[in-house]
Amino acid sequence: MNLKLDKIAKQVEAEELNIDSELRTLISEGKKVEAVKKLREFTGMGLKEAKEYIDKLL
Repeated sequence: MNLKLDKIAKQVEAEELNIDSELRTLISEGKKVEAVKKLREFTGMGLKEAKEYIDKLL
């Protein structure tokens, strides 16, 4: 899993910082599900991978 996340992160390296801050904002507002959806739309990740990525941002 981590290898997939690292690979995706490298592919979207410049934009990753922007999306991470937006995701952290959603999480801090209690909108974890919305953060997962946003990440999936942005990266094309599967549900499980996106949830794990969001959990790492916590």
